[in-house]
Amino acid sequence: MNHPQRDADNAYKPRQLAMAARCGMTVPRTLITNEADAVRRFARSTPHGLVVKVLGANVIHEDGHRRFAPTSRVDNLAELDGVEHTAHQFQEWVPKAHEVRLIAVGTTQFAVGIHTDDPDAHIDWRTNYDALTYRTVRVPDEIAGQVRAFMALAGLMFSALDFVVTPDGRWVFLESNSVGQYGWLNPTLGTAISDAIADHLAQGATR
Repeated sequence: MNHPQRDADNAYKPRQLAMAARCGMTVPRTLITNEADAVRRFARSTPHGLVVKVLGANVIHEDGHRRFAPTSRVDNLAELDGVEHTAHQFQEWVPKAHEVRLIAVGTTQFAVGIHTDDPDAHIDWRTNYDALTYRTVRVPDEIAGQVRAFMALAGLMFSALDFVVTPDGRWVFLESNSVGQYGWLNPTLGTAISDAIADHLAQGATR
């Protein structure tokens, strides 16, 4: 549904964060660096700790297997060997009650809460799908408007946006994947997303 150039533009995570903030969303405090001392200084201002994420594609094919680099906690600031070799994206850890995957198809939005008691999946739910449970959630009006603004600014007709929902109910934007998956949510949502995509394509609604 998206223009290929819009998909390419949207793949750059720092750009997403800047656009989300511009649209009024809350985003995690973020540092992009390859300097260990900069990471340590940043950590002093993040009371709940840090996570690290790759800047580019987090999936590789190696030895016939598909592997991905999950979001990881930075537990030992004394051992940052190797960080100097390439830029990394460090973010403050945002305390979470659960996460939400929000699928935007044009101005239509579908949201599913992702819940887990598994410690690793609590950091990155992609590490253990078997430990997840799902519930449909209502998107708050303010968030829905911010997502519509983000989609318009990014020039997207489809995207899968991920949010942390904090224990006090705040929605914090993590990232947008304009080619994001949603099929595994069909047992929760049925065919609603596919139907919405089909309707948009039938109307020729592409950018």
